[in-house]
Amino acid sequence: MDFEPNLDDEVEDADELDDVDELDMEALVKKARRSRVIDEADMQAILASASEEQADRLYAQLQRLNVQIISSTGEAVDNFGDSDLLSSLDDDDMDGGGYLSLDVEDDPVHTYLREIGQVPLLTAEQEIWLSTQLTAVSALESLKEQVANGDDDEDAVESARFRTMMANYTAIGEHWQTVAKASALLDITPPALLPLLNEAQQLRRGWDANQASYLRQYLNEGNWGQYTVWSDLATGCFAVFTALYLLPPQLLQQMKEYYNKHNELPDNDTFYAWLSEDNVALKVNEFLIYNLAEEAKVNLTRANLRLVVSVAKRYMGRGIHLLDLVQEGNVGLLRAVEKFDHTKGYKFSTYATWW
Repeated sequence: MDFEPNLDDEVEDADELDDVDELDMEALVKKARRSRVIDEADMQAILASASEEQADRLYAQLQRLNVQIISSTGEAVDNFGDSDLLSSLDDDDMDGGGYLSLDVEDDPVHTYLREIGQVPLLTAEQEIWLSTQLTAVSALESLKEQVANGDDDEDAVESARFRTMMANYTAIGEHWQTVAKASALLDITPPALLPLLNEAQQLRRGWDANQASYLRQYLNEGNWGQYTVWSDLATGCFAVFTALYLLPPQLLQQMKEYYNKHNELPDNDTFYAWLSEDNVALKVNEFLIYNLAEEAKVNLTRANLRLVVSVAKRYMGRGIHLLDLVQEGNVGLLRAVEKFDHTKGYKFSTYATWW
């Protein structure tokens, strides 16, 4: 099914920006529709007072229109959906040379640039996997709140872990219903469950595998990240994937074997029996989920440090030292890592420049 918009149509892309305070955003979208470019200063002025929800909606509209952001020097800063700020730093920049060349007294900056230049860039799959590991903690905390009964003795805590995993398994079925309904509305086949199980199992082993993400490939076959009609499907798919990721690895393996044999997931009673087995270490599983999330935060941040330099270089020559620019940029990067929502189909490098 084709959901390509008619860009020549005068249907207002900014209709959903209906607050009086959002008139500037509406004007920006209208201008973008005509020229396909936006001045960076105009963009930053509007985003300075925009809420996160407003920024997300504006971004989605500009991404649909394939708009390019232009700096005050006429340089292309970013192109929604087509380019990556990280690619604007070449090897000379990462060695401390090129247009970031500094005096000997700034040797710490040279060292910093060389160090971050040695950190490999992330693939789109790896960004999704790292973000999944991060958001899994929020999902786990939400489940724990659902089953909490106020007791804090050791037996009660272990019982709560058991109930949490049961609630998580129940949620898989609920999320799958969302996926089924959304895919039916789009007139497409829902994703295959076995590849999702395989991918979740792989993610528990590590995020840096040189392999494609089945879930990303499935969503990218449509218009994910560009059209709101795909939002429910993507959200449901990632909710299923995150819930699978939260399960202890040995249970994921049992589910795979069961699915291969029966072509369906086990019922709640069967899963309950598996969960009751002595070899299912729920405390260890919970510890690993939190530990992997901390590692994911570090890895997502380190891999995007050159993004900070890429943005900072645009402000060189304005009386601000590069180290000060980088320090401020690092604060924004940490905020972007916390806010990054991989379910929307945005690239982290583009999303991060908003924060």
